[in-house]
Amino acid sequence: MEAAKDMQAIFDLAHALVAIDTTSGHSLEASHALIEQHLAGLGARVERLPGSGTDRPSLLCSVGGDGPGGLMLCGHLDTVPPGEGWSTDPL
Repeated sequence: MEAAKDMQAIFDLAHALVAIDTTSGHSLEASHALIEQHLAGLGARVERLPGSGTDRPSLLCSVGGDGPGGLMLCGHLDTVPPGEGWSTDPL
């Protein structure tokens, strides 16, 4: 049953992220705030670093101790505009 809750939480987070318009030229504030809130709720340390613009900071999130080793994941939140052919709003 716990796995079903975890999967639902992952689905809900993905659904919320996809619903935010992060196409190039739009602010990333809402997506950053959602990720910050989610990760902080899991006990992560979250820090905003300067990015390419005032509304486009980078997020540095860490979990665990300050010792050597670790894992780094790197990605981006902005997207390209949706193409033609959608029967519903893709956001």
